[in-house]
Amino acid sequence: MNGSYFSFNSHFKTRRSAHHLFSIYPRWCQVYAKGHENKDDYEVGDWILVSHGRWSRSFILEQEDGTEVEIRKIDINEILAVSNEKPNDIQIGEEIDTSPDKAKAEDFGAR
Repeated sequence: MNGSYFSFNSHFKTRRSAHHLFSIYPRWCQVYAKGHENKDDYEVGDWILVSHGRWSRSFILEQEDGTEVEIRKIDINEILAVSNEKPNDIQIGEEIDTSPDKAKAEDFGAR
């Protein structure tokens, strides 16, 4: 971890689909602060997608205007994507129903 801090805000929620409840997936977070030694390509205010679980426990930071922000540190080696606009979702690839009677080996790359 390199001294940069990230706000997960409302993007730190569990996803749902028609058949399943998902909690293990990458999360988008917004860069809240960046350490002076951090030379990575993202800037404060950008949005980054982080691999599941590659973040610290959170702490609440009260800002000057009285609002509170949930802050975490992340493993910068686990940044999957960067956006300067707020993403709608983490949609990567397609959703596959993994129910035992629906999943086929071919859905996961088997030949």
